[in-house]
Amino acid sequence: MRKKTNWSAIFSFVAMCLALVAVIGVFSIRIPQPTEVNYDLIRGIVVESMAGLSIPTAQEIASKIDVQAPDTEKVEDIWENVYQDKIAELKEYAYNDTVKELEEDDYEALVDFLEENIENFDELISVYEDEDETEVTVINLGLEEEEDKVAEVEMELKIKYTLKEGEDTSYRDRVKLSSIVTYDEGDFDDEKVKLSFSM
Repeated sequence: MRKKTNWSAIFSFVAMCLALVAVIGVFSIRIPQPTEVNYDLIRGIVVESMAGLSIPTAQEIASKIDVQAPDTEKVEDIWENVYQDKIAELKEYAYNDTVKELEEDDYEALVDFLEENIENFDELISVYEDEDETEVTVINLGLEEEEDKVAEVEMELKIKYTLKEGEDTSYRDRVKLSSIVTYDEGDFDDEKVKLSFSM
């Protein structure tokens, strides 16, 4: 009579062997210890690899960037259109007050300047404005309440004068006038005019 194979015993034995191998395998696995990072070595490799590269400076990079300035002329045009009447009024007052200050006391401020800057100056005979050279610039339109209005008037004066020596001879010259006109708190009746001359 044949002997029966005990399959359950064989399976149990194989299972035990596999479990034993697994336990031995788990204990025999080695977990590697972390190594220290060698930063000097890395730095050396990076520097060596960049040796042939040409790195631009910040100034070179900035020179290649094309930045276009905003078009301020359009803004000025809009501003002048919106405040056209106020600008014209301030310019007119500033011009008239400059002329009034210039002519005051028979051109006293101009005569004082000529006496200081022309040797042997004697007498101012005539003064004419070269209208082509006259320019009035608004410095502050004074749109806020109690804000000063300020304008600058520039003009060129043609003068005729005599010297103390040789009274029969008259001389001609040109004098540049710059005038800063300030209207306190925007009041056109409260003006301060500061004249300055140059030749």
